[in-house]
Amino acid sequence: MSSRLYFTSLKNNPRLPYAIGNLVIAKTTGLLTFHIATPIVDRTGRFRGIITQQVAANDLAINLSKSLKAIAGAQILVNLQGGNIAFMYPRPNDLSEIDFRLCLYVDGRVKQQARSNGIIDIAANKEYPNRSYVAYATSDKYGLITTVSLPVKVVLGDYVRSSSLLIIFIALAFLSLVYIFWRFYKKAVVVAESLIISFSDALTGLKNRRFFDTEFPKYWKEAIRSKNPISALFIDIDHFKIFNDDYGHDCGDQALIAVARAIEQFVTRPLDFCCRWGGEEFAVILPDTDEHGAISLASEILEAVRLTKLDFPNNQHPKITVSIGIASLVVNQANTTDDLIDMADKAMYVAKQSGRDRLAVFGKAPPRVGQ
Repeated sequence: MSSRLYFTSLKNNPRLPYAIGNLVIAKTTGLLTFHIATPIVDRTGRFRGIITQQVAANDLAINLSKSLKAIAGAQILVNLQGGNIAFMYPRPNDLSEIDFRLCLYVDGRVKQQARSNGIIDIAANKEYPNRSYVAYATSDKYGLITTVSLPVKVVLGDYVRSSSLLIIFIALAFLSLVYIFWRFYKKAVVVAESLIISFSDALTGLKNRRFFDTEFPKYWKEAIRSKNPISALFIDIDHFKIFNDDYGHDCGDQALIAVARAIEQFVTRPLDFCCRWGGEEFAVILPDTDEHGAISLASEILEAVRLTKLDFPNNQHPKITVSIGIASLVVNQANTTDDLIDMADKAMYVAKQSGRDRLAVFGKAPPRVGQ
């Protein structure tokens, strides 16, 4: 994987949010696919690896064909700078059917144009024997060139040489492409919003228990594979039942939201996540984090909650505190997915029994309050 273009692009520029790979045949399915990747960075911003999503090029091409079937001879390419293809329409059966000459030639012509978009008249030449009109748009951020090409004989026909018809046909090709991607975008937005709603706690906006139950097994398997430590924090608001009885449930909700904000401001790495476990309890999962790193982050959360200011009616400004249990593991096959949270939960109860407003590490005596 380290030799792939998207890997090297993100490794050289880890601030880039995404990178797209070239068109390949997937070893698992035998189908033409491309990959979308996002970087993994540690707390210092150093590149640690990537997360990739494989996209079936055939499925996208099939949907495009439904809208572009009336435009005979149209070819759509999304290629990486240097001529490597990320996507093409019409879809080929395999890589041997792809004509890379157009990609290489257009890549060179676009560099000569020094513009982000435009139309190129490609005359028949040694590199590409068929004269075509090619509309292109470039993305320097992601290193992509998107082209829509039509042979002159398709655009003008055997009997029409009018430039107005050329504009109409190119516009139709672009409008069709825009329409298809707009539909994909709308559907993607609906799916994404549904997932966000189903995985989010309505009160605090944090991830919910359902998200934890769905995603944590993946983190667990990766911890087994990598043999790197994984840590968990289990956080409980102190005396929350008494707080609700004294100030009312509306004020209790405000306190829950304030604690959620105090927690999430320190959970910033791409793979870390925090969630509302239920009631006044929260959980934080920290992959590739040892006990020392977990203690450091828990201490920051503990202090942030202490400094939280609540403004209630009648000039009431109650203080809130939390107790935090910490557990760290280098996972092996003997462990189960429940072990880490169970250990953190037990450590949290040790912190409660030791006076609250403090952290405790599983298997160790808790520090005094304020430490």
